[in-house]
Amino acid sequence: MLIASRVLSAAHGRAFAVTTAAVQGAGLTGLLVAGPLAEAFEPRILVAGAGAAGILAALACLPLVRSEPPATPATSGRSEIRDNVAA
Repeated sequence: MLIASRVLSAAHGRAFAVTTAAVQGAGLTGLLVAGPLAEAFEPRILVAGAGAAGILAALACLPLVRSEPPATPATSGRSEIRDNVAA
């Protein structure tokens, strides 16, 4: 919902692709980090730490999410968005 309301319609695909790539990358990083942490700490401590980190991340992003989108999106004068792949 946030992406759809804050990004030009022509750029929705690219915006969703970037968001999905970030989520997938974070998931992969989490799997790589979880193994050594699971061996070093008790699961209860890890779950509490992950919850605290999630709350801190949400609070850090709150000002960005709550800000109002610009009334008119800034454009560079081009009416359409093109891919950078030569056809």
